Amino acid sequence: VDAGAKAVGVDISPAMLAVAEQRVPSATTVLGDAQTADLSQYVGVGFDRLVSRFGVMFFADSTAAFANLHRFAAPDATLTFVCWRDDQPNLMFTLGTRILDPNPPRSGVPGPMAFADPELLHRYLSDAGWRGVVVDRFEFVSTYGTSDGHGTTTDGIEERLSVIGATGN
Repeated sequence: VDAGAKAVGVDISPAMLAVAEQRVPSATTVLGDAQTADLSQYVGVGFDRLVSRFGVMFFADSTAAFANLHRFAAPDATLTFVCWRDDQPNLMFTLGTRILDPNPPRSGVPGPMAFADPELLHRYLSDAGWRGVVVDRFEFVSTYGTSDGHGTTTDGIEERLSVIGATGN
């Protein structure tokens, strides 16, 4: 938005949309499910960039969902998203989730590890009409900090917990 782009955010969670509206008041927010939503009223010739952070792996039907997003994309649009690869290097899953649920999440099943198999993910995207699909392994340490855009970063754990508490998840 600061660079002049028109931003449209779609989420099934009213609490997540409230956070987005607070962070980027000039963005359009849509309460809906990206895997089935008709986004035609929010875009002219198609979205240039589609971005998701840890959301797309919860689609009930990944191919249909990615096809729906492709329907609203401009011809040369990019789709970029972050999702978990597998649970081994991720302490949140190996230490936290296993205590609550001893059955590990699996690739191909909606949930955190849905796209752990890069070949399966590549097939979902290709079958949905996306071309030039590249699946890159990317490792990072998530600090959950927030930045004010002027060099000051604060701990984002409190914010994350308040969002989780507001959604009941």
